[in-house]
Amino acid sequence: MILVDTHCHIHRWGNGEVAASPAYTKRGNNVRNPTRMASGGNDFDNSTADQYIHPLYCLMAVEEADWSGLLAISGRDRKEKKPLLQDVSQDTKEVVAVGLGIHPWKTQSVKSGWEGRLKEALERDPTLIVGEIGLDKAGESGKKSWEEQRKIFELQMKLAAELRRPVSVHCVRAYGIVYEWLKGRSAAELPPSVAFHSYTGSLDMAGAFLRLEHLQGSVFFGFSAAVCLRYPAAEAKLRQVLPILPKESLLLESDLDDREAVPGAMNTICDVVAEVKGMERNVLAEVTTKNAERFLRRALR
Repeated sequence: MILVDTHCHIHRWGNGEVAASPAYTKRGNNVRNPTRMASGGNDFDNSTADQYIHPLYCLMAVEEADWSGLLAISGRDRKEKKPLLQDVSQDTKEVVAVGLGIHPWKTQSVKSGWEGRLKEALERDPTLIVGEIGLDKAGESGKKSWEEQRKIFELQMKLAAELRRPVSVHCVRAYGIVYEWLKGRSAAELPPSVAFHSYTGSLDMAGAFLRLEHLQGSVFFGFSAAVCLRYPAAEAKLRQVLPILPKESLLLESDLDDREAVPGAMNTICDVVAEVKGMERNVLAEVTTKNAERFLRRALR
């Protein structure tokens, strides 16, 4: 059985050849560690994790310092281009897809000319997607950087639309703002597909995104144990939202830095989503793998 992790940051661990991003080295795993899951003590379930193969890790940058390392890890800085997805029916241990972008937490530290460098990197490799980008109003950092966040988010969304690249969106307490931005644009002004990673929005907001005229069939919702099961309230929201979401819109992810924790995290979120949707685990795995392929392959069309 195959599971696809459509949003993670395991590049922080390096691969013996490429150093981890300084930002992620500092970040650590204090709230992403499986032993510190939700206040109820729910750890990631590794009991059957060995049944799963993860042919695709989609590695997401958070700042420009990540970009060169990610390109080196993926091999996409070479002349020979790898396919974005290998045949997922094959027993493949890992296929890497890469997103480049500026995370909302990092908008205050961007260097002049970043947007030109991002566009140049994306133009060199049509398999790259745009991510992790977004808006985050939580905490003092969000308040201090809000205007810069919006400016940088909109620039990256416009670039993704221009170059026809999928986007992976981080959104905290700003779903209504993102919705209005998407709603106010034509199909040509929007990216070909949008994934809300580790979705924590409301039931009503999810329905509104699904009804957007110019993104029909192109809006995806990612769910992770690290975020969506982190607290009882987060899990309650997941259980409220999931029943209305079409199975064709679902993605699974770890949102982890720690490579070793990924199998258990993916196993856990697969179990919970399958339970809520009333699906067999192997069926959900097949559906979300196809969804990941649909989301990511749009960059090649």
